[in-house]
Amino acid sequence: MTNPKMPYFASSEFAGQTCMQNETLHVTTKMITVMTAAMLQQSSTPT
Repeated sequence: MTNPKMPYFASSEFAGQTCMQNETLHVTTKMITVMTAAMLQQSSTPT
């Protein structure tokens, strides 16, 4: 079963996945930065 539209669809989906991965990576990095900052604040604050 061969689909002539398959290569275009596959490349289009791949581009979409890459875009999503970049967005996810950006959000993850942001979350890690925020969490690290919060942890540093917590540890530097005397209890």
